[in-house]
Amino acid sequence: MRQVSLLLANGHPDAADYPLPRVFDEAEFVVERKNGEFATMAIVIQQATSTTGMNATPKVFAAFKKFIKGLTGDE
Repeated sequence: MRQVSLLLANGHPDAADYPLPRVFDEAEFVVERKNGEFATMAIVIQQATSTTGMNATPKVFAAFKKFIKGLTGDE
């Protein structure tokens, strides 16, 4: 079952022993978390690329640094 493989790959070593409803629920949580990570990564890439080329201003770079500090909790 794909959901069990997904869970095993994402820190659920006992996923094969989960009741079926839990497998589906936990797999849904993993997919939501991974999608959130991908969305954050896309935003970071977009923000980083805005600091280069014609849009590269000190203000844009400062906003990017602030954004990264917010992600890492360094504010």
